[in-house]
Amino acid sequence: MTATTDILDNTHTHQCNDSIRCVYTSACVNHRSGCISVLPLRTTTSDTTSVLAFGSSHAICLSVGICAELDSPDGSDLQSIVPMFRIFEVLHGHDAPVVAVRWISSSNVIDSSVAFRLLASLDATGKLLLWCCHVNDIVLTADPVISSCCHVVLDLHLPNGCTPSAVDGCMVTSRTDSHPDLISFALDVTANTALYSWHTHLSVGADRPSVVYTSDPVIVQRKPAMCLCIRSVCWPLMAQCAPSTSGDCSLHMMFVGLDNGNIEVWVEHIPSFSVPTTTEPRKFIHSATLFGHTDWVRCLDICTKQKGFTPSAFLVSGSQDHIIRIWRLYGPDSHRSFSEENRSTLKVRDLSL
Repeated sequence: MTATTDILDNTHTHQCNDSIRCVYTSACVNHRSGCISVLPLRTTTSDTTSVLAFGSSHAICLSVGICAELDSPDGSDLQSIVPMFRIFEVLHGHDAPVVAVRWISSSNVIDSSVAFRLLASLDATGKLLLWCCHVNDIVLTADPVISSCCHVVLDLHLPNGCTPSAVDGCMVTSRTDSHPDLISFALDVTANTALYSWHTHLSVGADRPSVVYTSDPVIVQRKPAMCLCIRSVCWPLMAQCAPSTSGDCSLHMMFVGLDNGNIEVWVEHIPSFSVPTTTEPRKFIHSATLFGHTDWVRCLDICTKQKGFTPSAFLVSGSQDHIIRIWRLYGPDSHRSFSEENRSTLKVRDLSL
């Protein structure tokens, strides 16, 4: 499907404020539900804007919302404000059609103090790229002479013969006093009847962040069910950690939509931040199955509230049964504490719908 705007001779404004030079926008839009992702940003003026990433053939397009002033068709002096979008960056790196893109979520998704954002992209051959995009460059790239604001920091590949369908990821550990220049995050992919998950450590001390460690993928087989979509979230367990433990602990949760109408929840315990060379073996636990849909689950999204001692979340699922379901998820009891032994095999048994 192709969407094209008219050629505009009038003044355009970025969020109705900043002048931009683009007078024409054309985009080839991918039909896959997982091939589009929106990133909210806060500008230096405390205004908010959104950056839209979507796959277009072998490329990833980044665009921002604009307000276009159009002359009245009757020739009067009245002008109308029409919301549109403007492509300001095209990222090249894939050699096959892009099937999924996703901004990696974090708890401070619109915090202006964070200098960069991470974008994952996946193509039909199983090539997975991680892009580092600088926030200030994204906000200020109204001027086309500015150089590219994104660059590849990680290149991964699925096994040959895989048919990838979706990608997501999440920050699983924040920076600590002992490792102030390192952050850790997970990258999760669905392909055929399996889930693939990587852990990566990223050094953010320099102007150009770089990957210092990437684990081998953990593979979770779901035969005979086909894995169609995925959403990942880091669930904090600060209140549930034993008092004697140091640092924060959390759960890396994957919500997976299947072709049998079910949504499976897979959970991995994340200990406090560890040195990359001493990373513990990883293990996912099948925590829960959400029933209700009667056809393929095609898309998922999740919104979390992680403040306080009892985090909660809303999971939204869309299926070919033409029903959108909203699921309310609750975390473990905030008054419980877990020993070092049983935290390693913790299930979200208190998941409520």
